[in-house]
Formats: sequence, structure tokens, C-alpha cells
Amino acid sequence: MPKPLFSIDDAWNLLSKGQVVQAAQIFQAAVSAKDQDRSAWTGLFVCGVLSGQTDGIDRLAEERDNAFGDAGSMLCDALILLANNEVLPALASLADSWPSESHYRPLVDYYLGHCQLALGETDQALESLMAAKTGFLEKGAALNLDQADMNLSTTYLQCVNLMDPDAVDQCLIGKEPARPLEEITWLDGATGNGPVFFAAADAKYIRRFAAEFIAGLAGKLPDGCRLHLHIMDPDEASLNEEIAGLRSKAGKTGIDLRFSHHNSAAFAVEKAAYYAGTRFLIGDRIIDHYGCGITVMDIDLVAKTSLERLAETVENQVYARYLRPDFGPGGIEYAAVTCFSRDQGRDFLQKVAQLIRLRMAESQRHLWFVDQAALFQARHWCETNLPDFSAGDLAEIAAFDDLFDHTSAEADKAAIMSSHEKREA
Repeated sequence: MPKPLFSIDDAWNLLSKGQVVQAAQIFQAAVSAKDQDRSAWTGLFVCGVLSGQTDGIDRLAEERDNAFGDAGSMLCDALILLANNEVLPALASLADSWPSESHYRPLVDYYLGHCQLALGETDQALESLMAAKTGFLEKGAALNLDQADMNLSTTYLQCVNLMDPDAVDQCLIGKEPARPLEEITWLDGATGNGPVFFAAADAKYIRRFAAEFIAGLAGKLPDGCRLHLHIMDPDEASLNEEIAGLRSKAGKTGIDLRFSHHNSAAFAVEKAAYYAGTRFLIGDRIIDHYGCGITVMDIDLVAKTSLERLAETVENQVYARYLRPDFGPGGIEYAAVTCFSRDQGRDFLQKVAQLIRLRMAESQRHLWFVDQAALFQARHWCETNLPDFSAGDLAEIAAFDDLFDHTSAEADKAAIMSSHEKREA
């Protein structure tokens, strides 16, 4: 068989230069030859959207699925590319022409919303994203959402953890959903008047990351700072010994370490997501305990430099985080480091907790991203309804990578997203 005159890489180079028709011809040749290389199919789909030739483009997905069974993944590849390049008119045109009955329709709606969100069109984005959520729940089985594909899993999980804006209104204006509150055991008092840094993790993560987390903070916390660790589902047999060991490590570096814990048996939900969200579920009570605002951190972070300015942010901002507009609704509010003030920040944390519990009342599974989705929707609600509310971007202080390293827990999170259980019927 003669070698093609042009490679798929050549086609992508042409496409990057705006030569859509020429690139499409090369992609089409590869697709017609039933080349399994997904990038050729992705490229042809992108060319079709960019050239406005969207009529019947859904058939390309069907053809890919019939040949290789991974059209959902291929569509995610293409739609992510389009959304991240913010080609909103092309995505809107695609959504207008895509058949509503197609089980791929939720992907189109999601990435239209993803693009709208990146461009700051939040209300329109929520409308598109809620249409995607409805579509996923109705048509998701046909998309093989249980397959180990990161793009597909991430798309579904980011979307499904959003709540309908009307339900958000009712929740945040009315009473908190009927869910049991965590019964916290406090092992230390609230003496002192310095800033508070706070992390929460289950017993497994405490054993795995706490010592390195504490060591990384040595010499980098503000004077008088109190570091609070909250442990979920501690091993009662070894709790005292483990805490004593961590206190000893902290004491040698001059860190004032405090503890609390609770058992999550009352919460019959997906544990990994519950553990990730607990910092926001109990954050208002940490503020009440110490009587001051808090900086909340992932326990798998290692500080690289002084964190003095994070403590200052707690005094100057209601809420601050790293804003990532092009990361979708479950990633736009980066939850690795967040700051909350004493009064308005506490009120905001309560709203975040209400939305997390609202989603947990809706579903006990597929809750990964629930905390970050709740941060996003609570922030949008407050910006819309509370004139005095403001959210700061920690990037104005320093780039995240200048302040922290993220350790290997990120691989654990990726595994959770790519191997979530099949969606509920």
C-alpha cells in the first residue's frame, strides 16, 4: 500500500495555520481508509465545525463508534480543543444543528457551556450545562460512561454535580437540606490569636501525607499561626499514637498543631468525594472554634516559600482562590488553596456546604468535583444577589506553582475520575 503524501501531523499543522480545507482533505483520507488513529477523526470533526459544515456531522461520530466504539472519547477530544480555543460562534452553531435525540448531544451542550464559562458568560453557561446534565442522565448509558476514559469521565462528573439554578436559589434563600451534621470531637482548644491554616483528610491520607505536609510548612507559616488538622474516620486503636507523633514533628519545627476528628458513618455517600468536601462542610465551625478567618489547604501540598500573604488575604477578602476560567464548572474554583474571612467568608462557606449537601441529597454517587462545583455556584449566586460580596484571585499574590508543589495524590484523583461506578439508573 503506497504511503500517503501527507501525514496526520501535516494536517494538524495546516489547521493551526487556518488552512481548514486542506487539512480536512488529509483527515478525510485517513478516515476513509478507516485509520484507527483517533486524531484524524478528531481533526476532521474540528474542520467540519470550523468551516460551518455541521449538517450531518453527527454521522461522523456514529461512523467512528461503529468502527472502533470510542466516539464519545473522540468527541471530547474535538470539543475540548474547540472550547479551549474559545470558538463560541462555531460551538453555538454546532449545538443548533446537532440532533436533540442523539446520545452525543450532552457532550455538545457541555462544551458549549464550558466555552461560555471561560468567556465569562456564566448565566448562559449554566443554561447549557444544565441541558447537558439532563441529557447525561437521560442518555448517558449509551455513552459508556463507565469506560476508563479521563476526558469522558471528567466531562460527565463536572456536569452532573451542578445543581439547577432554581434549586440553588431555594436552597440558599431557604433552609439547609435535611442532612446530618458532622459530630466533631475537638482535641484542642482555641487559645492564641494568630492566623489559622486548616486541612482535612481521612486517616489513610493523614498517614500518607501529614508528616510531609507539616515538614513543608516549617518556617513558612506566619508568626503565631495555628495549624489545624481534621481527621475523618480515624483508626481509634492508633489515633492517640499517630497524633502524638505528628505533634512531636510539628513541635520540633515550632508549628502549633491542633486536631479534631469525626466519623462519617452517618453519611452514606461516595467516600472519596465526601472526604474531599469535608473541609468545606465543616469550615464554618473551624472559623467559629477559633473566632477568625481560615486558609484551607489540600494535605498533599508541600509549601515552597512563605505563606504570610495568604494569611493577609484572609483579612482582606471575603473569599479567595485560584480562578481557572478554562477548567470547566468543576475546576474553575481551584480548591487546593482557599481563604475565607471571619464573617462574610463564614457565611459563604455555609452556602457552599448547603450546596454540597443538596447534591448529596440528590445522589449518593458520582460526587467527584462536588466541592468545586459548589464553590462555583455559591460564588455566582453571591455575586448575583449580594452587592457586598467579592471573590479574590490568589494569582494576584503569586502563581500556585511558586508557592506549592502537589504530591502524588493527584494520581489518586485521576484514578477516581477514570474508574467511577456506573451511573445510577
